[in-house]
Amino acid sequence: MESNYTVKNLAKYFDCSSQTIRNYLKQIEEEKPKLVTRGKRNKYILTENGFQYLRQLLGNELTCSNNFLLKFIICDELKSLIDKDTSYTLQYTKRTRIKQKKDLTYFDQLPTLLQKRYEKFAKKFLYWLKRKFISSNITKIIVDRLPKWKQNDKEDVDIRITFYEGNHPQDLNLIIKEELTSLQEMKLEKFQQNLENNEQLRDEFSNLQFNTTNKRIFLSNLANLLNKIDDKRLIKKLFKLIVGANPHYQIIAEPEILIINFTKIKLPTKVSANYDQQENKLLINFNNNCNLTCSLEPEESEKLIINFQQVPPTLDLTLI
Repeated sequence: MESNYTVKNLAKYFDCSSQTIRNYLKQIEEEKPKLVTRGKRNKYILTENGFQYLRQLLGNELTCSNNFLLKFIICDELKSLIDKDTSYTLQYTKRTRIKQKKDLTYFDQLPTLLQKRYEKFAKKFLYWLKRKFISSNITKIIVDRLPKWKQNDKEDVDIRITFYEGNHPQDLNLIIKEELTSLQEMKLEKFQQNLENNEQLRDEFSNLQFNTTNKRIFLSNLANLLNKIDDKRLIKKLFKLIVGANPHYQIIAEPEILIINFTKIKLPTKVSANYDQQENKLLINFNNNCNLTCSLEPEESEKLIINFQQVPPTLDLTLI
């Protein structure tokens, strides 16, 4: 039995890039031409064996790295916290229930192998959560998937789990990242907004022009302004703006599950900056071992991309 597929269809089904699909289809055409041919509008015609062979080739390429699916599977797995002996209640916010229902449809269409990878990740995450946060004193848990447009979450929290002990709530903020050194991508409009919302920062950065037609001038001016700051309180506020105002944990799902603790990070009291003309990057060094790189998005220059130069040795990393 044969079926017609577009590269786009296959990429969506296997949750990987179109280029990856093209590369493997070309390989099948060369190695096993009987398994794949071209049809109308250059659509690929795969035999059943051809489809299974493609699935086999993609085995090592299938990773659980899709941000919204990771959010979905974490929230879905949290349901297993409830059993007949549980003394607390578990609630999902309305927007979370709507999002979970929508994402379930997409998840169900994934290949079984990929579904199992996501489920394995979720079970490991839940094991860590139980050991670290679940106690006999908890009376209620509320799960909330935060939308990316929510402006007052400066660090773009993905999931907020609130644990209640009676009337006393404690928030667990989770941010899903792809790379260990990745911090955040902040729209310049949002960066400017955050500066203006703080009187001290607004005054200090009032001369910074947010017209990024010339990236070099913008980053160079930002470096000059940072080097002039010597107020300890201001440096702490600036650090929170860049790294994240609320205590949180970052989660990296691939190639191994890594959880980074940003809840007890020491705030800096000194900052220095240097604009690297050759790399077109701004290097920011805080005296708490957090050394960052800032660059503007290559194409439209509307985002400030902030990463660690290297992972600070003081950060608490947990491999699960």
